[in-house]
Amino acid sequence: MDTLAIVFVGNSTVLSSRLETPFSLPLVGLRLTIDCWTNDYSQSPLEVHNKTFQDVLNQLESYSGYIDFPEVFNSNLPSTLKQLELKIHCTDDEGDNSPSRILAPFIRLSNDYPHLESLSLHFELEAESIGDYYEDKDTLYLAALNYPSHPYSIICRSLLNSTLTSLRSLTLADSVPGQLTFTTHMYRAPRLLFDSILHFAPSLQRLSLRMCNDASDFGEHILFYTELKHYLERTTTLKCLVLPAVLATSMAGEPQELVKYLVQDASIEIEGEILMEYMAPITRPLLSLSIRFEDSVDPVDDILEIYESLNMVKHLQVTPSRSDLDFIPHIGSETTLTLTTVVHCDRLCQLLAENHRITTLYINPRAEGKGDKNNKEKFQAIIDVHPSIKNKDSVFVDNVWPTLF
Repeated sequence: MDTLAIVFVGNSTVLSSRLETPFSLPLVGLRLTIDCWTNDYSQSPLEVHNKTFQDVLNQLESYSGYIDFPEVFNSNLPSTLKQLELKIHCTDDEGDNSPSRILAPFIRLSNDYPHLESLSLHFELEAESIGDYYEDKDTLYLAALNYPSHPYSIICRSLLNSTLTSLRSLTLADSVPGQLTFTTHMYRAPRLLFDSILHFAPSLQRLSLRMCNDASDFGEHILFYTELKHYLERTTTLKCLVLPAVLATSMAGEPQELVKYLVQDASIEIEGEILMEYMAPITRPLLSLSIRFEDSVDPVDDILEIYESLNMVKHLQVTPSRSDLDFIPHIGSETTLTLTTVVHCDRLCQLLAENHRITTLYINPRAEGKGDKNNKEKFQAIIDVHPSIKNKDSVFVDNVWPTLF
């Protein structure tokens, strides 16, 4: 057994036989979900079976669970832990859910787990803003520093006060949408976060920002994009950036300078989707790139130059719009093209038939409206006689990267 998942859904009596069953050790990972306490609410199920469970904990290389579960996180996880995934829920309230109590173990991360290689933080914050929205970056930075009890400030300060030289992968994610999320605070005071990450993880190779889209309703994002670009310019070890999903929406503010840097000057790979509205001509080789077209956005000024530069991408995934399929003639033999949906079938068939350079093509056969089967048959007829497409028998796939991962 490599990974053990324990889900508590009843009282400790019901759980007895489960925890006393011998485990096949060593275990690599543990995923723990706690849904209840004992009948008298005085102790948790793990306290009843402490020795059995401690034997499990001592073997772990990875752990996933809530940061405020003291029987596990506060003292019992081994210092040799390499992968840690934490769910962080706290509010402005005092007591059990106060930030100072919930985040206390977080402050000790580098001391308690010096060998961490992967850290994933899933935030469920319900805290008031660290300050009103200002245009002045320095004002925002100082505002965050001046709220020492705010969860966002505690987290950033904790990163600034510790260093994990072994950390290679860091994920920041919002678990719930809303106005008072980690995302909204990050957009309001981004420099504090990126300064903290730079200090906390000097050897970081992968940064994943899985933030809530709806934070785009709460202020301009230019501060965030500016500070993220500044961080990328300063880091010397980062190899991959997982983009926030907001870059695939038309409410993303002004990320053009960030996108231009990513596709022209940076030396890192990109994961995540970018709206064509924000694209810039690509001037460096990219392993992968995902682009979304939308009918509602204004035409891009240098669109032809962008189309011609798509050959710099080895694995290109495109979600096309109804009106713009003109990138198809520019796809060359070195680019694997994945179309995530089928729109305007006849037009797309014509463009593919005329492109005699494309060699590898994947299509999600779903179509908008009726006629899915007919659309697939039309495509297959073109592909069967196509002079350059090599994967004729494996063109139709689900909406995934078929060859990259």
